[in-house]
Order: sequence, then structure tokens, then C-alpha cells
Amino acid sequence: MLDLTNCTFLCFSLVWFVLLDLKSRGVRSFCHLS
Repeated sequence: MLDLTNCTFLCFSLVWFVLLDLKSRGVRSFCHLS
């Protein structure tokens, strides 16, 4: 159970990190274009 929870937490953190990265890249590209 502990391993499953740990895996879920890691997966969630990875997805969150990717979303934040895409968001920051999008904002940077948008500012660069305008």
C-alpha cells in the first residue's frame, strides 16, 4: 500500500511539473511573440 501511494505521489508530482513547465513555456512564447 505504501509503495502504491508513493508511486501515485511521484506520478502526480511529475504531471504537475510537466504542466507547470508547459505553462511557463507557453507564457514565454506568448510574450516573445507579442
